[in-house]
Amino acid sequence: MADNDNPMTEMEARRWLKQAKAEYAEMEAQYLQEPSRQLKFNLTLKIMAVRFAEAKINNMKRDAKK
Repeated sequence: MADNDNPMTEMEARRWLKQAKAEYAEMEAQYLQEPSRQLKFNLTLKIMAVRFAEAKINNMKRDAKK
């Protein structure tokens, strides 16, 4: 069982990252066809989610080495 500081396992984080990247690619394709402010905002939020997931995985790897 994971501790309270890291409730998400690395495998879960990788799945979440994969899903976020797929959603980003889909949204980007839609934005390229029909640019809008709302889609641009949503893309910004999605890329932040991708970066968060990448950072979470990197932190888990770092903590595992300790």
